[in-house]
Amino acid sequence: MPAIASLFDLLNEIKGKKPYDAITTVVNKTGYRSTFQRESDEPMLESLLNVAVGFDTTEELLLASSFLEEDSGQGVKLMTAHAAKGLEFDKVFVVGMEQGLWPHKYSTDQAEEARLFYVACTRARKYLNISYSKSKMSRGATIETSPSHLFVESLRFHRGI
Repeated sequence: MPAIASLFDLLNEIKGKKPYDAITTVVNKTGYRSTFQRESDEPMLESLLNVAVGFDTTEELLLASSFLEEDSGQGVKLMTAHAAKGLEFDKVFVVGMEQGLWPHKYSTDQAEEARLFYVACTRARKYLNISYSKSKMSRGATIETSPSHLFVESLRFHRGI
């Protein structure tokens, strides 16, 4: 019963908070970070927090995320490069080619990151778009970014530079 009472106390505490504040409260009060077992867990939480900062209510955040879950067989499919292995599409957009994201700043295997970039690029049958941003939001602050060296080196290789 004490665990259930604690859960209700936590739910009451986050009720009405903006999604970013609610998620931060839950993470801090539950010790969620201590459950991380992979290097990718912390960046995934940071990504969730970065998305959550753009919404005023939890309902808005949930509604936006529900659109990503619907699959009518038409439209856009979002997936990781890992999930795309063995698949092909007429058009492929590889996004987030910023230094620190790809290769990921915590990655210890640069060769694997380069292989994944190759996998992502070779999924396109007709059209490939590779993009990066000049800046991004992180917890409400703007951070300047630069293109990934994997992307730049790939351009040099293919252009013979």
